[in-house]
Amino acid sequence: SGDLTVSVAKPGYDELDELARCFNDMVKNLQASFVEINGQSRESIEQVQSLQEATSHLITEADSREKLFAAITKDVDRIIGCTYSIIATIEGDYWVVQQVSGQSPLKPGDSFKLEEGLIGEVLRRNEIVFVPHYEKYRNALSSLHGTKDASYIALPLQVNGQVVGALSAGWEDLLDRVDAKRDVILRQYANI
Repeated sequence: SGDLTVSVAKPGYDELDELARCFNDMVKNLQASFVEINGQSRESIEQVQSLQEATSHLITEADSREKLFAAITKDVDRIIGCTYSIIATIEGDYWVVQQVSGQSPLKPGDSFKLEEGLIGEVLRRNEIVFVPHYEKYRNALSSLHGTKDASYIALPLQVNGQVVGALSAGWEDLLDRVDAKRDVILRQYANI
């Protein structure tokens, strides 16, 4: 039932005793894994918060904004293990790619109508969207048809509580879901 404090008594030794020993070992290993994962998540969140504090005032200057976006995409790639990440901003009726890291099929300066693509959907809905198979995504950018299928997640990029664009991460290895650690880290980076 998820209670990792339970162990099974070992009165003698037979097949059930061996099963009890294996169960107890499994519980100890799970406890150690949870402690390690929680420690890594806390460390990652602290790194993100430190970056946010150190750079929150830079977002207003264009040159500094570019450096901040570059730092964010580089860190996102490194910390969550994605193949590439993208920051796009809203400019009128369009979203425009501002920063790319990794081998993204999109390049800085590429622009698309707000109703196009995953980033457009995130900006219209103002919520996180995960697409496990972009090739099957109903709103896929036509310029990306024929490229290698990938999994993407995108979420609104907020500066001082106002949505200014989107942060997106992609994996060439297809994912069924984005785990909680990656989700928390992405949410931290997307809220400047």
